Amino acid sequence: MLSRYNKSMNTNDDLLIISVIKALSDPIRLKIMHLLKKGRDEECQSPASLQNPQALCPKDILRKMEDLSDSKLSYHLKEMKQAGLIVEHREGKRIFYELNTEPLGKLSAWLDEFAE
Repeated sequence: MLSRYNKSMNTNDDLLIISVIKALSDPIRLKIMHLLKKGRDEECQSPASLQNPQALCPKDILRKMEDLSDSKLSYHLKEMKQAGLIVEHREGKRIFYELNTEPLGKLSAWLDEFAE
């Protein structure tokens, strides 16, 4: 199995898998992922993104996670962005975030190797 692992993974893939697993290991980030997957709802008060109407801005995320500070949210969004789990885009002064599922697919494929 180890020889298969060495053949099927390269250094970039290893680093991606490690960063995704690390990002997923925090319950706050998992909650943020659920919110981003769900997208905008009636509780969102910020204007919708023109590029992706389901994307969320930090203020709407903070409203849904009342016990989270601005700085803590910023830290978690940065970690998720570095792992490739979220995509950020700007519209004027506003920043919007949306879930990127591509790294989750790579993690799933990596885990499937162990199930064989």
